[in-house]
Amino acid sequence: MAVAVALCAHPFAKKERDWQAGTVLDPQNSPYYTASTNDAPYGDHGDVPVKKVYQAFLFEGATTAYFVREGLRWEWQKPAQLKVGGPVKFAIVGEKMFVLDASGKEHRMEITKQVPKIDR
Repeated sequence: MAVAVALCAHPFAKKERDWQAGTVLDPQNSPYYTASTNDAPYGDHGDVPVKKVYQAFLFEGATTAYFVREGLRWEWQKPAQLKVGGPVKFAIVGEKMFVLDASGKEHRMEITKQVPKIDR
């Protein structure tokens, strides 16, 4: 019985991530700015318009700056609560980034661009 419980609990266990510390920057007012971070909402599916809205973020880590975007699927969904100039904790898994916001909630984001950190 204990083995069955241990095997069943594993898929629901919180995943351990390699968290990194960084800083939240303003994507449009930084030395890393690129027009490609301002992707417009897109989509059309037959007669019913479909929109996907993205919230763009720029995070600067120890050696790399990351342009990321969070897809907001529902109109009541709120993006990550992050303050420009404030700290951020993030983990990278493939082309995805997981971010802990100010309330401790985990958000999944898509990495759109990575560039080496600029020494200021």
